[in-house]
Amino acid sequence: MLQTKNTNACEKFTCYALLFLGVLGALHIAAFLPISETAILELIFLITSLIALFNYGINKNALIIGFVSLVYLIYSWVYSALFTNTNILDLILAYKSYYYMIFIGFFYKKNIFSNEKIEYLFKCFLILFLFKYTLDRFALGIERPQLLVENNYELILLILLYYYVNITHKKIVILNTILLCYLCFISGSRSSLVAMVIAFFFSIEKKISIKTLLIYIISPIMVIAVLILFQDRIATIDGGIEQIDRVKFFNEFLYSTADWPWWQFFTGAKALTPLLPASCADLSYYQTLFSYAGDGRCYSVILHSFIMRVIYDHGIIGFAFLIFCLFIYLDKYSIKEKIAILLVLIATGLSVSSLNNVYVSLALVIFVGANYSRRRLNE
Repeated sequence: MLQTKNTNACEKFTCYALLFLGVLGALHIAAFLPISETAILELIFLITSLIALFNYGINKNALIIGFVSLVYLIYSWVYSALFTNTNILDLILAYKSYYYMIFIGFFYKKNIFSNEKIEYLFKCFLILFLFKYTLDRFALGIERPQLLVENNYELILLILLYYYVNITHKKIVILNTILLCYLCFISGSRSSLVAMVIAFFFSIEKKISIKTLLIYIISPIMVIAVLILFQDRIATIDGGIEQIDRVKFFNEFLYSTADWPWWQFFTGAKALTPLLPASCADLSYYQTLFSYAGDGRCYSVILHSFIMRVIYDHGIIGFAFLIFCLFIYLDKYSIKEKIAILLVLIATGLSVSSLNNVYVSLALVIFVGANYSRRRLNE
């Protein structure tokens, strides 16, 4: 049974903590804080999850998912400690998506975030993004503007909030769309632009047939293909498609998995297996993403793409488990809405960390814990 409270500490803390940090970012103050903006967001995510757990308890299905995830995390930690001598920080970084699934489960079957508060959060964030991105891009000459950290991450949070506002209004809010498109264009983030197109396309209200559903799925793929071709053309001028970072990462993924038997793509590498030394050498210009142990090893995090990372570390089975969890957690939403959310995550997962970063997880917390009802919206 869904649980709700008219006034709750969880909603207030989440919204106002996020907005306070956003204001610090817009005023160029956040960069001078003693800990990083991402670390602060991790703390916000943890605290709001614990508030939800203590105030509302946990659903049985979420408890099962959390238990399975926790067993997997403990097994991986024990195995890596005994056999692969992995630095604990490297392990945490590689397994964050499973840690997030445990905490997102605390919001399952709860009505914590009101539609009004979510829309208020989106509008405030939109204003902060517009101010900061415009200032960075046109006054300071920064080619990749950001509110807190890399815009590939933070724009996905804003885009998912945009999509939520659209489905609660049962229409596309034109002004929001124009302003968000402007942000995506000046950000220089192609993955965010694709995610924006997906969110816009799936916000169109119409009856869904099998044919229409196929169009919904195929059209974003076509947009991605067009963008890849565009990038390919630009890269060819500058020295070939191999010069594109994401192509380099994919080639190193193929090289490090070249000796895998077919079944290992389903199970992934042993916990936690570094990439081959030759791959680490080829990607040596990403020293900040090398192992915390400082021994020259590098792990799948250096591949950037969540899709490649999750298949390398956890296999297709591990990836399918995460998708299954999301389908369970997003039970308030229609199949079309679930597909839209997943496609947005996949779009960003082709380029950056997607489910493995706190920005996406905070957006999912809001979706899962929202006071959303299709029946009420249809009345």
